[in-house]
Amino acid sequence: MADSRPFRWVDLSALSEDFKQGNGCSDLELERILYGSRDQTHFSGFTEKRIGTWVNWLGSGQLEAKRIGLGLKEGVLKDAKLDSKKERILRKKLTSVRLREQRKRFRKKIIELGCRVREPFLNVNSHKVLKLNLGAGDENYQGMVKIDWAGTQHLFDDIVHLKKIKNESVDEIYSNHVLEHIPAELVDQTLARWAQVLKPGGVMKLRVPDARQAVLSIGSEWLEVDEFRLKELKLPNYLERESARKGIVTDEMAIQFIFGWSDVMPGFWDFSNQHKSLWTPELARARLLKSGLTVTFAENFGTLQTLAIATKASKSRASV
Repeated sequence: MADSRPFRWVDLSALSEDFKQGNGCSDLELERILYGSRDQTHFSGFTEKRIGTWVNWLGSGQLEAKRIGLGLKEGVLKDAKLDSKKERILRKKLTSVRLREQRKRFRKKIIELGCRVREPFLNVNSHKVLKLNLGAGDENYQGMVKIDWAGTQHLFDDIVHLKKIKNESVDEIYSNHVLEHIPAELVDQTLARWAQVLKPGGVMKLRVPDARQAVLSIGSEWLEVDEFRLKELKLPNYLERESARKGIVTDEMAIQFIFGWSDVMPGFWDFSNQHKSLWTPELARARLLKSGLTVTFAENFGTLQTLAIATKASKSRASV
């Protein structure tokens, strides 16, 4: 669904150049620049180069099916001023993509219905060792209970409040590219609740995109984390489920990590899937410490990633 609020564009190339020349800003200030706030205009992620690419795709009639935003509206087609043949080609592709996506959504809803029917019979709070994958989406990792608001989940719950999980019942929390979708004003509340459900000695592992690194890395070489590093830190091997990144960090890739997935034009942004808070190693460390956890690891993890690992103090230590 399109977001009703007005949008402003951030010139990411100019912002990147400012940072490289030493004219950057603090993490919290950058968060406001990129994502706005509850009381300010929301920002969308486009560069002049990306907009030009869209115009060329529309004008040529060669827009690939995967690149067509399902939120593309009639007004965009009219504004593009295509000739009748190119417009027919584009409309045919749009119709094909929309029908295919509708079938996918229908199949997913049927599978989700089956998961919801089974949910009442799954007593996760009785598990001797309870590991949660929060905001799991389609990710499946052995031994982890999946929790999200929709999809193929074990539990359907609001991950900000975790109403179905008892305090001090969880041994490990893993969250992969989820917290950036939580509005900045709810981040502290979310982490505090996650810390609350952890057992004393429990571990929290967070992987999030680093938007500051994304701004700085436009035009630079991408560096991926290898599987050995994942095993060393006892992380699920998400590389099996994600396409490996190679080559140069393009505008498209940087915008994905800063603002989230969206191939639609300005004004038709998929707000539900957009990033709403900034994460860097420094911000992650400060936020986890504020939630009462001890941070054991907070670093850039690959070119555009932040990884943070924190533990909850044991009762004997907490009583000291």
